[in-house]
Amino acid sequence: MSNYETITNWFVDLQALIMSEPEYAPLRALFPVEAERMRDHALASRLHERAIQVIITTYNVEVERLMIGAIGRLQRRQLGLGLPTDVDEARAMAIAGALDEAGHAPLGSVNAPAVADMRAYLEAQMVDPGDDRPLCDLAAAKDANIAQYPMAAVVGCPHFAAIASDPTTIAAVAHHLGALPTVLGYTAWWSFAGRPEAREAQFFHFDLDDYRICKLFVYLTDVEADSGPHIYVEGTHRPAIVAQARRAWAGGEADFDAWYLQRLRKSDAEVEKVFERQTAILTGPAGTTFLADTRGIHKGLLPDRADRLVGQVLYGVTPRIQEALEPLDLGTPATAHVPDWVVGTPTLDYANRLFLRPAVLPRQGERP
Repeated sequence: MSNYETITNWFVDLQALIMSEPEYAPLRALFPVEAERMRDHALASRLHERAIQVIITTYNVEVERLMIGAIGRLQRRQLGLGLPTDVDEARAMAIAGALDEAGHAPLGSVNAPAVADMRAYLEAQMVDPGDDRPLCDLAAAKDANIAQYPMAAVVGCPHFAAIASDPTTIAAVAHHLGALPTVLGYTAWWSFAGRPEAREAQFFHFDLDDYRICKLFVYLTDVEADSGPHIYVEGTHRPAIVAQARRAWAGGEADFDAWYLQRLRKSDAEVEKVFERQTAILTGPAGTTFLADTRGIHKGLLPDRADRLVGQVLYGVTPRIQEALEPLDLGTPATAHVPDWVVGTPTLDYANRLFLRPAVLPRQGERP
């Protein structure tokens, strides 16, 4: 099945649920169409993009809760999906609890041989140095602040899909989001040291990719305080914390909204003054992994001493894919490093369905 069909069917089924179940009636003003109209892919995308914007910009926690409830019901009752099997439930709940409270949570470390495999693979790929320049090799991109790898190349990176599909991690993300996650994006990029000024995501910001989101980070270089750590303002993913700051804003709520919602990049001084929250500086050796709810205020600090290579997986609750990319079949050269088990159960297949699909013929793949 193509991505187009996968996404379309999901949104049609969700719309049918919203239109038929009385408890979801408050959502209908956001989606004033019959379910079959959601087969128009552009319309479905537009309506959900608008709904996400409305929910976030009106701080409407109740409507957000209803949307997550509808998605969870679709997954359980119509798709027959539950949490992954073979889960360390106590650990999953501890991870989810840290995400709920602070907005970030440590995971286990990737071993040194796996990190070496991932780096060797990525360093052989072409990168995008930005500023509308063509893809180039890594050496030619080192005059940029950031060089990002194409998503298709990152999906096939050794160990990455397995890390992203760890059942305990998927369960923890599901507990935090309130519904089973869908992988919406694979990214990896270099942040180069010694640049005169920060750019783009090296300033404080928050992400708005879906109704609820969470990202998994994998450090593939040693990351210390002077080599580009992830900086996270704890608690700022929680609507109650944002609402509190909004009420206290000296210029009034409309002025706060202009700063918080419309100013994409925010200065350190502004964030410190507005939120007065503890700031986590997430450092660690190569192989360090953690989750972060990037609805919270965060940035990747501009490296000063050493370049940083990081991999990232975006989890959301809808199949709102970040770029057009047909799922890669397992058992092909592009997925030679991806084990079969990442799509080997209904739940993991659901999580990975936008990027990976089972091989036509079974092959061996050992779970690490």
